[in-house]
Amino acid sequence: MLKQFVHMAKPQRILEVGMFVGYGAVAMLEGSLGSRVVSLEIDPYLKTWLSDCLAEFPQLRERHEVVVGAALDSLQSLTGQFDMVFVDANKSEYMAYVQTLLKRDLLAPGGTIICDNILYNGYPYTSAHFDSQPKRRGYGDDVRAFNKWVADHPQLEQVMLPIRDGVSILRKKQALPSGPVATENVIELRHASGGTCKVSTYAAHLLSWCPSPGKEQVFLAEMAEVGKAGVAVRGGVPICWPQFGAFENAVDSCKLKHGFARTSPKWSVLRRCEESVSLVLKSDQETRKSWAKDFEFVYTISLGKGSVRMEMDVRNDNDTPLEFTGCLHSYWRCDSSEKCSVQGLQGCKFDKGIGSSFREDATESRPSVQFVDAKETQLLFGGAGDAVTLLENGTPRLRLTKSNMPDWVLWNTGAENGSGLKDLKEGEYKKYVCIEPCFASRPVRVAPGSSWIASHEARVL
Repeated sequence: MLKQFVHMAKPQRILEVGMFVGYGAVAMLEGSLGSRVVSLEIDPYLKTWLSDCLAEFPQLRERHEVVVGAALDSLQSLTGQFDMVFVDANKSEYMAYVQTLLKRDLLAPGGTIICDNILYNGYPYTSAHFDSQPKRRGYGDDVRAFNKWVADHPQLEQVMLPIRDGVSILRKKQALPSGPVATENVIELRHASGGTCKVSTYAAHLLSWCPSPGKEQVFLAEMAEVGKAGVAVRGGVPICWPQFGAFENAVDSCKLKHGFARTSPKWSVLRRCEESVSLVLKSDQETRKSWAKDFEFVYTISLGKGSVRMEMDVRNDNDTPLEFTGCLHSYWRCDSSEKCSVQGLQGCKFDKGIGSSFREDATESRPSVQFVDAKETQLLFGGAGDAVTLLENGTPRLRLTKSNMPDWVLWNTGAENGSGLKDLKEGEYKKYVCIEPCFASRPVRVAPGSSWIASHEARVL
């Protein structure tokens, strides 16, 4: 059943609360080759045991992560959101698991929670007279209380399936029925918490993100040209793909600076709801002129409470491996770039100035990397950690995370170049900093018929 659910829904990130021997985790991994599973398991022995079992199946093991510890503790340390959650751990803690998932906004927009054992041998709905194992009565009572709590919850809808020991499928109720607002080629997403963002269908470009009304986080140049054929938008979040800058270290590089995705009018809406939109770019005769490769690129932008998430899903439709580089060239609004700094890069190798390959010029010794005003800030950190923090005036403002991308880029034109860019007004270079998740120090390599999935999330602090 789990394998079939995953096959139908194609969730990209799955959370399993309670793994045991891993039978369910492996079923879900088999359900979709693009799915990744994070399993929470209290017994450390089982993590090693399952890893040994999967030694001959690296294509499964590389998509599976096991977090050891009590589930309620592990739930507090997770980051990002999950498209599907399977709950099959301590029955007395079911209510606490779901409460934590909702409180920490771990369930992605449109996501599903699947709970096992919600009929629990009939104990929730029969008298103690029928108990064959009286010690289980307490768990049965807790399951009954959980089922009632879900049924009465104002934000949840459930379907209970009498399959084996009972399965409950939960989801958040959807607001009716306005849907995302589309103004010409711009789609506006809304979150129940009051957050909004705007996405241009031209180049799949994130133009705006307000985690709360009036609190814009994204910089967009006043003279930016949105939707003009062949012109990159100054600001927002351009998608630089399938090449980063002048990096031609990927096999059969397209040899176009920053690639063609950020100026392509061929992106189309694949699906959308109130809180998220997915756009798709497919190879065609035009893309093959500069890059003779077949691909499908699905880009999803979704809102959470105080967060925005960008996810890239690239499928290789060739008979040979597909290699590429790129980045999400995110511009974050600020009052003054020289008062901004980034924490989380200490100890990383980096290049002073970005060329056509990663040189590893130096090792970062500063706990906080500043943007300078007079000169251009242009730093590439290779093989860096997945989380950094943007500070402004010494105060943490945004937590930025990346998944399945090795690098960070810090960039601002500075005074020496800022005044020479035609789409920036005088002094406007001070109003943004770029902190970009990047995959350039080593190219991404995707096997034939396989997909590469990576994501980037910004969360207000």
